[in-house]
Amino acid sequence: MRLSLQFKSDIEENSVSVTISASRGEPFKGFLLEARLKANSSHIVNGRFTADENSLLINCNSSKKNSLTHGNVKDKKEFITKWIPPANFKGKVIFRGTVLKDFKTFWVNIDTSPLWVVGPSLQPERKPELSVDLYSDCEAKRKSCFGMPALCVKNKNCYVILTCVYKNGEVEFKMTGTLGLFDKYIAVGISEDVKMQGEDSITECMLVNRRVVVRQSWNINSTYKNEVLDNELGIYDQSGEYVDGVITCHWKQKVIATRKNTVQSIIGKKYHLLLVKGPASVEGGSFMVTAWIGFVGLAMIIARHYKQVWQNNTLCTMNIWFAVHQFLMLLSLSLIIAAFVLIFLHVEGWSQVDPNPHPITGCVATGLALLQPIMALFLPKPDAKNRSIFNWLHWFVGNTSKILAVLTIFLAVSLEAANLPYAYYWILVGYITFYFLFQLLMHIHACIVDRKKGTEKGKQELNGEEQDSPKDAPGSNFRRFMLGIYIVIVAGLVAALVLLIWL
Repeated sequence: MRLSLQFKSDIEENSVSVTISASRGEPFKGFLLEARLKANSSHIVNGRFTADENSLLINCNSSKKNSLTHGNVKDKKEFITKWIPPANFKGKVIFRGTVLKDFKTFWVNIDTSPLWVVGPSLQPERKPELSVDLYSDCEAKRKSCFGMPALCVKNKNCYVILTCVYKNGEVEFKMTGTLGLFDKYIAVGISEDVKMQGEDSITECMLVNRRVVVRQSWNINSTYKNEVLDNELGIYDQSGEYVDGVITCHWKQKVIATRKNTVQSIIGKKYHLLLVKGPASVEGGSFMVTAWIGFVGLAMIIARHYKQVWQNNTLCTMNIWFAVHQFLMLLSLSLIIAAFVLIFLHVEGWSQVDPNPHPITGCVATGLALLQPIMALFLPKPDAKNRSIFNWLHWFVGNTSKILAVLTIFLAVSLEAANLPYAYYWILVGYITFYFLFQLLMHIHACIVDRKKGTEKGKQELNGEEQDSPKDAPGSNFRRFMLGIYIVIVAGLVAALVLLIWL
């Protein structure tokens, strides 16, 4: 007896219901079900079927879980499933099935009538928002509330809110804010003026290595510079948490507190509360790492080991090695200058962080980097007597600036403002180790090649043979291969360092 099938589909909300059944109740054992484009029935639409104990999701045409088959070979009189179209899909689809009555009787390419299907819209990534519950105590005036931007407490759309309540001679503070991708802190300043130019206290709620830290700093008089306090003055019972892009800090403070020989009475005197949030200064650090670790090192290696490679080619009438070396150095210098300006703008001038010599070594390294192109303007001709002196000075200044720059990057890890994890140390150690071993290997290779080259040159002179026209030095293929390895590994290390800076 032939199995008469009912194979139908009905559009439901955001899904399609597909039914396989026999018109006269005859059982069937297995099936395979796919959604396909009406306009091109060979193309499987990668939606998602719902599966139960009698079905399995399988992969077809190199896509994951886009088809549905039976989960057992028990007799079935009806099977119903739902199919959810892919997001933002619009078009006509058919459902194609293969149904198995037994191992001798089966039907293939059974198609439903075409249906116009609209998939669900992709929802934009949800931005972190403050809970509306934060505003309930403000409306009931059980707490004093301050928020940014202006009128945000009334409109319930703050991205930083500070609440405080007075109890038994102390004030309980709670500060909550949303952090963007690169934001690292929210903070409140208690000031007698609106510009934080007096000796004012600041309480900071910071995300440090995925841990929330509550700390205090002191604004230096007539400046915008802050001094981080080793011991908090007047606050206690600090705590904090960070959940789904929202950072929250709690602390308590006595009504009257003495900070830096300044008495603050929160209840008895009027102060300006200034809220702020923002990122760590990351652009300058990213530029410095990319320039010194990435481009400068590569430029120095090319100048040292690749002068006799690509001998038969030029770039803008210059030797390949010199053109690449010059381009990388100019690019590095541009990044270094940009980073130097960004860092100085961020700290608003000179900022010494004793006992860390980071600012001094950084300035010296930058000064030496600026000196290099100036020296190049006075480059003697190749046959000039003082050319060797220039070469040694150029080598000394370049390597000194490179060493100082890497040292400066090392010293940045211990700066609290940099907020860098200690994994940064190990990546830098890995880079230095790799750079040293690479240089050592290339020098050993050069010695071997030079010895071989000298032997061959001596044989040519003894035999009265003419010198070969300029061509790539022996071992150039090895040099090219090693250059590729160097670029790949250093690019990975630089990417890791920059990622840690931004995170």
